[in-house]
Amino acid sequence: MSSTEAPKPFPMDISRFEANTNDGFSAKIRNIQRFQEFAGADVKSQPLYLMVSGTSESGKSYMGTRFVNDNIANRLKIYKVLAQLIGNDTVVLPGNVKPNPFDGASIIGAMSSEDQTKIMDSIINRFADITHGFRPISVVETIKHPWMIERIRERTDLQSLAVFIDAPFDKRVERESLKTGKSVEETKTKVELKDSTKTSYGNLAIREMADLEIWNGGDISSYNNYIQNIENALVPVKNPAIKVVEYS
Repeated sequence: MSSTEAPKPFPMDISRFEANTNDGFSAKIRNIQRFQEFAGADVKSQPLYLMVSGTSESGKSYMGTRFVNDNIANRLKIYKVLAQLIGNDTVVLPGNVKPNPFDGASIIGAMSSEDQTKIMDSIINRFADITHGFRPISVVETIKHPWMIERIRERTDLQSLAVFIDAPFDKRVERESLKTGKSVEETKTKVELKDSTKTSYGNLAIREMADLEIWNGGDISSYNNYIQNIENALVPVKNPAIKVVEYS
């Protein structure tokens, strides 16, 4: 490129991914280089993965559900796929143990990067089978182990963004209490336990790996408006003939 040549514009409007509202909602791009790579990807040749992580009851599933309902992105549960691969021996763990997928992912986290890459290859291949013929944008939920983000980022056949969603503790407790009908005190203990478990898996490290960090501390209308903005950035022209799939 000559010194007078203008840089190639990114086809995706990444400014839509940042927000700061008066009611306490905010979203901040933390890794502009990775965001620009993501925004400049050719979705005809490379699928786009939004790798969603965060604290419990922060709005992760809500985002995935909105993307599916609005026909924007597939919704893929990575631990459901890992459980299937362990169950059918596509993924064989040391000692041929078959734990739940979360403990299995912790075991894989202690394995070599080469072994992790082979396992991630199997996961991505399964994702490709599930999404074949559907929109090439997927929300991958909910990543709790850092090695998953590391291995996905290494791939050259897709683009990915790590998204971390958090919210004030009291709001998260309130949301879970309303959802389950249980008391605030009982829910508080449950949310604390979930947070502790996620921390043991590596949630603090995952937060530091985030390309985009969302603080869902505002009203639900602010979150809905934000999701609408990034939907418009991801799919500015919607073709109703292109569908999405939910695998959760």
